[in-house]
Amino acid sequence: MAALKCLSLPLVICALGIYVQLNSAQQTEMPLAREPGISTWTNCGSSDILNITSFSIPSQITIPGSINVSFLGELKVPVSAPLKIAVLLRRKVFGLWVWLPCLNGYGSCTYKNICEDINEIGEEGGCPLLISLAGGSCVCPIQPVVLHLPPTVLNISDVEVPSCLANGEYEAQITVSSGTQKIACLRTSFHLKLQ
Repeated sequence: MAALKCLSLPLVICALGIYVQLNSAQQTEMPLAREPGISTWTNCGSSDILNITSFSIPSQITIPGSINVSFLGELKVPVSAPLKIAVLLRRKVFGLWVWLPCLNGYGSCTYKNICEDINEIGEEGGCPLLISLAGGSCVCPIQPVVLHLPPTVLNISDVEVPSCLANGEYEAQITVSSGTQKIACLRTSFHLKLQ
């Protein structure tokens, strides 16, 4: 049920991925906006099945607090089990990037059996609001669809976050895969502030 934590927390916590060594031939940097306060992102996949065209989170995330998020992408083919999400996260400590472990479902974690969790959510009374707003489904296999989360305000409650996730600068990468096939890969950076 760790994946349910990921799905139920604000999209930002899921979007805490991590830096994986870049292969510049496969990287296309796509800054979302030039306006201050908006994080830039990179599509770290070459021919992803989920084509991400826009992703927006603030460059500073305050917990507790509220953030504006948005997303636009197109799932080109049906996706079925086994579906997993790998979140890699690193933090800058004294000028050096440090990989963060997975602690209680936070940090650099791999969430397996996402289809089972999604089907369970659907059976229990419907999709989480973010998935529904984006046009997604809580039934696997997931059919081709345009996923569009318009600018949406998310309130982040005062969650207990492991001490390794303290105030600081972060790089995150999220990779979604089905078996050995990569579905999508997205990398972003942000500053986390715990109040």
